[in-house]
Amino acid sequence: VITARTPIDFELMDPNTQGATSPWYRSFSLVAMAIDHGVPPLNSTVPVTIYVEDVNDNSPIFNPDAYEVVVDETVAAGTHITRVSATDADPTPYNGAVSYRLDGVGIDKFAIDAVSGEVTVAPNAKLDLMLT
Repeated sequence: VITARTPIDFELMDPNTQGATSPWYRSFSLVAMAIDHGVPPLNSTVPVTIYVEDVNDNSPIFNPDAYEVVVDETVAAGTHITRVSATDADPTPYNGAVSYRLDGVGIDKFAIDAVSGEVTVAPNAKLDLMLT
């Protein structure tokens, strides 16, 4: 049984010195040895490669961590409001990819581009409370 002496964190492994095999894996190359108890003791070795796969252990982080925008109630549908941006420290495409969506009060008034994070006034939205 081979066990890790310390915790292994994919993001902290240097891909240049840990035997990077692809952007999605890091590897350790070890040699296991078996020694008998005879006289003289004889041994044999075998190469062991351990592949470490990234897990989704980092949440996306927004920068900045809050957005506040003032919008005139007469802006037209489709008007650009702001762009939100978040990054994820997981380096692999499937764990580190970020997409955006809106939730909460007002989701009928605004839209967000899932890829770019651009927030716009939703189609057919009326922001003027006197008209809704």
